[in-house]
Amino acid sequence: MGLLERIDAPRRAETRYSADTWLSDYLIPAINHGTYGQLNTTYVEQRIAEISATLPGYMQALRTSPPAFAAQMVRALVLSQARFVFRNRRTTTTPGRIFGTRELDILERPWPNATTGELIARMEWHAGLTGNAYVLRRGNRLRVLRSDWVAVVHGSRLEPDS
Repeated sequence: MGLLERIDAPRRAETRYSADTWLSDYLIPAINHGTYGQLNTTYVEQRIAEISATLPGYMQALRTSPPAFAAQMVRALVLSQARFVFRNRRTTTTPGRIFGTRELDILERPWPNATTGELIARMEWHAGLTGNAYVLRRGNRLRVLRSDWVAVVHGSRLEPDS
Protein backbone atom coordinates (compact mmCIF):
# COMPACT_ATOMS: atom_id res chain seq x y z
CA MET A 1 0.00 0.00 0.00
CA GLY A 2 1.41 3.33 -1.08
CA LEU A 3 1.57 6.60 0.84
CA LEU A 4 -1.55 8.08 -0.78
CA GLU A 5 -3.61 4.96 -0.03
CA ARG A 6 -2.52 5.03 3.65
CA ILE A 7 -3.50 8.71 3.97
CA ASP A 8 -6.83 8.21 2.22
CA ALA A 9 -7.81 5.00 4.09
CA PRO A 10 -9.15 6.62 7.32
CA ARG A 11 -11.25 9.07 5.31
CA ARG A 12 -12.83 6.25 3.29
CA ALA A 13 -13.63 4.25 6.43
CA GLU A 14 -15.39 7.20 8.06
CA THR A 15 -19.18 7.06 7.78
CA ARG A 16 -21.00 10.29 7.20
CA TYR A 17 -24.54 10.70 8.44
CA SER A 18 -27.22 12.83 6.95
CA ALA A 19 -29.73 14.53 9.22
CA ASP A 20 -32.36 11.89 8.35
CA THR A 21 -30.00 9.05 9.25
CA TRP A 22 -29.06 10.68 12.55
CA LEU A 23 -32.72 11.24 13.42
CA SER A 24 -33.75 7.67 12.62
CA ASP A 25 -30.68 6.01 14.20
CA TYR A 26 -30.16 8.09 17.35
CA LEU A 27 -32.80 10.64 18.24
CA ILE A 28 -36.05 8.71 17.66
CA PRO A 29 -34.87 5.58 19.56
CA ALA A 30 -33.71 7.79 22.45
CA ILE A 31 -37.10 9.48 22.61
CA ASN A 32 -38.94 6.16 22.43
CA HIS A 33 -36.84 4.64 25.23
CA GLY A 34 -37.37 7.61 27.50
CA THR A 35 -33.90 9.11 27.41
CA TYR A 36 -35.19 12.50 26.30
CA GLY A 37 -38.72 12.21 27.69
CA GLN A 38 -38.06 13.32 31.28
CA LEU A 39 -36.38 16.56 32.16
CA ASN A 40 -35.41 17.55 35.66
CA THR A 41 -36.00 21.24 36.17
CA THR A 42 -36.11 23.69 39.02
CA TYR A 43 -39.41 25.16 37.84
CA VAL A 44 -42.22 24.64 40.31
CA GLU A 45 -44.89 25.43 37.78
CA GLN A 46 -45.03 26.74 34.27
CA ARG A 47 -46.79 30.05 34.07
CA ILE A 48 -48.06 31.19 30.71
CA ALA A 49 -48.44 34.94 30.51
CA GLU A 50 -51.00 36.28 28.10
CA ILE A 51 -49.84 39.19 25.97
CA SER A 52 -52.09 42.22 26.14
CA ALA A 53 -53.04 43.51 22.69
CA THR A 54 -51.40 46.91 23.16
CA LEU A 55 -48.14 48.34 21.93
CA PRO A 56 -46.56 48.24 25.43
CA GLY A 57 -47.78 44.65 25.84
CA TYR A 58 -46.18 43.59 22.58
CA MET A 59 -43.01 45.46 23.47
CA GLN A 60 -42.82 43.69 26.83
CA ALA A 61 -43.25 40.32 25.11
CA LEU A 62 -40.47 41.23 22.69
CA ARG A 63 -38.15 42.20 25.57
CA THR A 64 -38.55 38.75 27.10
CA SER A 65 -37.46 37.04 23.87
CA PRO A 66 -33.93 38.10 22.90
CA PRO A 67 -33.97 36.36 19.47
CA ALA A 68 -37.24 38.07 18.51
CA PHE A 69 -35.95 41.42 19.78
CA ALA A 70 -32.72 41.02 17.80
CA ALA A 71 -34.63 40.15 14.62
CA GLN A 72 -36.87 43.20 15.01
CA MET A 73 -33.87 45.42 15.75
CA VAL A 74 -32.03 44.23 12.64
CA ARG A 75 -35.12 44.88 10.48
CA ALA A 76 -35.45 48.41 11.86
CA LEU A 77 -31.73 49.15 11.41
CA VAL A 78 -31.70 47.94 7.82
CA LEU A 79 -34.88 49.75 6.82
CA SER A 80 -33.80 52.98 8.53
CA GLN A 81 -31.06 53.34 5.92
CA ALA A 82 -33.63 53.91 3.14
CA ARG A 83 -34.06 57.35 1.63
CA PHE A 84 -36.99 58.86 -0.24
CA VAL A 85 -36.25 60.06 -3.78
CA PHE A 86 -38.02 60.65 -7.05
CA ARG A 87 -37.05 58.94 -10.29
CA ASN A 88 -37.66 60.17 -13.82
CA ARG A 89 -39.86 57.97 -15.95
CA ARG A 90 -38.09 55.51 -18.14
CA THR A 91 -38.11 56.38 -21.79
CA THR A 92 -35.26 53.99 -22.50
CA THR A 93 -34.13 50.66 -21.10
CA THR A 94 -31.90 52.37 -18.51
CA PRO A 95 -33.39 53.50 -15.19
CA GLY A 96 -34.42 57.11 -14.84
CA ARG A 97 -32.41 59.74 -13.03
CA ILE A 98 -32.88 59.91 -9.24
CA PHE A 99 -33.48 63.33 -7.70
CA GLY A 100 -34.99 65.07 -4.69
CA THR A 101 -37.13 68.18 -4.40
CA ARG A 102 -38.46 70.45 -1.66
CA GLU A 103 -41.59 68.26 -1.55
CA LEU A 104 -39.56 65.54 0.17
CA ASP A 105 -38.46 67.88 2.99
CA ILE A 106 -41.23 66.65 5.29
CA LEU A 107 -39.91 63.08 4.94
CA GLU A 108 -36.31 64.18 5.43
CA ARG A 109 -37.13 66.18 8.58
CA PRO A 110 -40.41 64.73 9.91
CA TRP A 111 -40.25 66.51 13.31
CA PRO A 112 -37.66 68.74 14.99
CA ASN A 113 -34.20 67.13 15.15
CA ALA A 114 -35.41 63.92 13.44
CA THR A 115 -34.31 62.26 10.21
CA THR A 116 -35.83 59.98 7.61
CA GLY A 117 -34.11 57.03 9.29
CA GLU A 118 -35.82 57.73 12.62
CA LEU A 119 -39.22 57.97 10.93
CA ILE A 120 -38.74 54.68 9.09
CA ALA A 121 -37.32 52.94 12.19
CA ARG A 122 -40.31 53.99 14.32
CA MET A 123 -42.71 52.92 11.61
CA GLU A 124 -40.97 49.53 11.37
CA TRP A 125 -41.14 48.99 15.14
CA HIS A 126 -44.86 49.76 15.12
CA ALA A 127 -45.49 47.62 12.05
CA GLY A 128 -43.37 44.77 13.40
CA LEU A 129 -45.14 44.72 16.76
CA THR A 130 -48.75 45.48 15.86
CA GLY A 131 -48.88 44.89 12.11
CA ASN A 132 -49.48 48.51 11.05
CA ALA A 133 -47.89 51.92 11.28
CA TYR A 134 -49.87 55.15 11.05
CA VAL A 135 -48.43 58.60 10.44
CA LEU A 136 -50.32 61.85 10.92
CA ARG A 137 -49.35 65.00 9.04
CA ARG A 138 -49.99 68.34 10.70
CA GLY A 139 -48.64 71.27 8.75
CA ASN A 140 -45.03 70.54 7.93
CA ARG A 141 -44.55 67.93 10.68
CA LEU A 142 -45.23 64.20 10.88
CA ARG A 143 -46.18 62.19 13.93
CA VAL A 144 -46.12 58.39 14.23
CA LEU A 145 -49.30 57.32 16.02
CA ARG A 146 -49.59 54.37 18.37
CA SER A 147 -51.08 51.57 16.31
CA ASP A 148 -53.25 50.25 19.13
CA TRP A 149 -54.92 53.66 19.54
CA VAL A 150 -55.88 54.01 15.86
CA ALA A 151 -59.17 52.86 14.37
CA VAL A 152 -59.56 52.86 10.61
CA VAL A 153 -62.97 54.09 9.49
CA HIS A 154 -63.82 54.00 5.82
CA GLY A 155 -66.87 54.97 3.85
CA SER A 156 -68.02 56.36 0.57
CA ARG A 157 -69.59 59.67 -0.39
CA LEU A 158 -71.06 58.06 -3.49
CA GLU A 159 -72.59 55.16 -1.56
CA PRO A 160 -73.58 56.38 1.94
CA ASP A 161 -74.76 52.87 2.95
CA SER A 162 -71.23 51.47 2.57
